[in-house]
This record gives sequence, structure tokens and C-alpha cells, in this order.
Amino acid sequence: INFNGTAISSTAAELNYTDGVTSAIQTQLNAKMALAGGAFSGAVGNTIRTFTDKDPTPDVRTGNVFVAGNSKSTSITNLDNGAAGQIITIFATTAHTTFVHNTKLMLLAGATNITLAANDTIQLLCTGKTWLEISRSDNT
Repeated sequence: INFNGTAISSTAAELNYTDGVTSAIQTQLNAKMALAGGAFSGAVGNTIRTFTDKDPTPDVRTGNVFVAGNSKSTSITNLDNGAAGQIITIFATTAHTTFVHNTKLMLLAGATNITLAANDTIQLLCTGKTWLEISRSDNT
């Protein structure tokens, strides 16, 4: 296609990417967060995900806030697919979830296991290989 003397070789799919754009694409891109960082304003939330019932190594790659509502006693020995620097918060809805202290996988406060009661939380940081406890709450 030739438009005002300019050859256009884009595919239909590529052209559809710009469908509905009301201003210059570069202006829209410039308005996004810079790679060097910046500040957000307004409400920023997380989707709360639920761990699979009775899973001793729940997958955390899909978020940062999780619900542990195990129906039976479950000992969590590790968290799968964590990314270095990832901080997660886990909210218990039952008293059936125990986090197991392990010097290679999960370092917990007091070097001891912790069983959360309903409404308790725990927050952990992934170093890439090991999870470190940042904090916990006792909301009983």
C-alpha cells in the first residue's frame, strides 16, 4: 500500500494494534513508567490468589498476595517459582497451615516452624533460592 507517497508494508494484524489510538503512540509510550523508575499515584492493588488446597510447595509466580485456606493440616516446606526480590504476603483463613523452617529453603523468625491461625498473615522475601521471613501478624 502507498499512502501519500509512503510505502506501507505492515500486516493487517500490525495495523490492528493501533485501532482505537487517539493520539501519537510515542506520546502514550512516553507517559508510561520510565525504565529508571518513578512514582505511581492513585490506588494500586494486587489480585489475591489462593494456594491449592494441601499443597506443600505452592506456586507463587502469579502474584504477591495469597490465601492459604487448607482444609487439613498442611506443612509448607518451600514456595515454588519465586523470583529474587519478590515479596509475598500470605493470609490464612484456617488454622491448618504450618510454615517449616529450613536453613536452605525457608528461614523463619526464631528458627522455628510457625502455624498460622485463621486471619494471621506472614510476609516473606525470596533471595532467589531461600525465602526469608520479613514479618508475621497474630490476628486471633
